[in-house]
Amino acid sequence: MSNALQELCGKKSSVREKVVLATVTYIKSPEAAMSALLDQFIELNMDYIDVLFWGWIGTEDAPMFEKCLQLSPDLRGANSLYQRTIERLFGVSEKLKKMGAVRYIGASFHDINLAAQWSNSPLLDVIMVRHNIAHRSAQNQVFNQLDINDIQRPGIVTFKSTGSHSGVLWDAPDRLPNNCWKPSVPDLYRYSLSQNCVDICLTGWRNRSEIDQAISALEKGKLTTQEINYLNLYGDLHRQRITLN
Repeated sequence: MSNALQELCGKKSSVREKVVLATVTYIKSPEAAMSALLDQFIELNMDYIDVLFWGWIGTEDAPMFEKCLQLSPDLRGANSLYQRTIERLFGVSEKLKKMGAVRYIGASFHDINLAAQWSNSPLLDVIMVRHNIAHRSAQNQVFNQLDINDIQRPGIVTFKSTGSHSGVLWDAPDRLPNNCWKPSVPDLYRYSLSQNCVDICLTGWRNRSEIDQAISALEKGKLTTQEINYLNLYGDLHRQRITLN
């Protein structure tokens, strides 16, 4: 993977500006931010990172996460403090001068209340949350609190679109009638991408065929209101919130 990323995003890449490179650090400490950044620049030999994520932010991380976000003005954008440090260590390049060492700051939340708390912060550019047909809390607490027409709103990324503690969501729940729609994996991606302000849905493709299937499904556009309502019921069946007689 490292070699592939170097080809796409390294200093010699001819397609770098067509790629959005997101990296993550799970070391939730302001003091460790520079070392995390250096590790990524050394490994990938690149000019800049598009999105730097603070990863796996849970309830107990709230105080330290707040401190980490105070670094945002120094981390992101052109002519930032961290960019000047990177330049001293790795040299100056036109792309680094133009983009900065880090363009945007993101966070991957595992506490939906914390995600909602920071969803309108100017210190955070991208929010990543769990969302699927069986776990829909993010819709009311995050997605629907944002205005799709607000160009300053954070980007929204969803993960775990196809799985729940009740099992993989493309497997039909118990007692679902045979003639009922059983969503495919691409249908589950479309469900998340049909929600208000959701920009990206993380996927787990294993081969070219799965990529082609997903693209074909996405070309159909967003799900209809009727399809979304059906999948809400399907998700409730999976979690045994409702039963069929």
